[in-house]
Amino acid sequence: MKWILGLDLGPDSEGAVRTAAWLSAKTQPPARQRIVGVHVVPATPRVDVRDDEVDAVVAKAEDAARGSVRAGGAERAVDRVDVVFGATPHDQLAAACTYHHANGILIGRHGPTDEEAFVRLGRVARRLIRELPAAVMVVPPDYTPPEAAGPVVVATDLTDDSIAAARFGASLAADLKTDLLLAHVLRGSEYAFNGTQAQEPDSDAFASWIEANDLEGARTITQRGDVVNRMLSIGHREQASVLVCGSRHLSPMQRVFQASTGTDLARFATRPVLIVPPKAILHVD
Repeated sequence: MKWILGLDLGPDSEGAVRTAAWLSAKTQPPARQRIVGVHVVPATPRVDVRDDEVDAVVAKAEDAARGSVRAGGAERAVDRVDVVFGATPHDQLAAACTYHHANGILIGRHGPTDEEAFVRLGRVARRLIRELPAAVMVVPPDYTPPEAAGPVVVATDLTDDSIAAARFGASLAADLKTDLLLAHVLRGSEYAFNGTQAQEPDSDAFASWIEANDLEGARTITQRGDVVNRMLSIGHREQASVLVCGSRHLSPMQRVFQASTGTDLARFATRPVLIVPPKAILHVD
């Protein structure tokens, strides 16, 4: 796979840089995980600024970006570091993803795992998750990858919205030489209230969905409850390398009334969360 690594030159991207190094080290051969670091200078040079002044800004930003990569132990993992200008960093990261034919964007989260911060994702991460120009992996800033790769855990509701996420998770699990665990969380309680009937698990439907989407060999788990809470719990118990989910592409009005599973997972997880759009395409060299 190929990733765009967002570098903000501050503590927010430290966990993402360490994860980039880890992905490269755990993949055999390491060249299968190709990573391009991108730092966006959130401004556009004025037309009257001299070229040498622009070059000086770029050189300074590039030195700082390479310093962030070095500090995170990702020098061998990151192929190159680009510095680009743009008033909207999320658009520049999306453009870099398209230009480099990358599979996804790897970006840090604002809030650490042990802090009840009001703003946990950060503006750029929120916009990327909302628009999903490609798969987006969000990493807590204080996250340090484990020595051994745990399973890649994918949330599925057995609909088409989950197919791209499951296939992306399967490819990532294969690269990391670890298990793929498909988690089907049935919404609601096992108890019925107000005449409502709880959804019953259907193992045959789960098996048919796996077979139809060429995911044989994956481990499976079915639980009931809140999807986000159950996924966080499964991820902790299994020591998951990554939590993966698909996206329903909620409209702005729907977002007022409905929570996004991917957004909530990315806000509260203690490990990387990968959100995959339904039409994601895997480019594997």
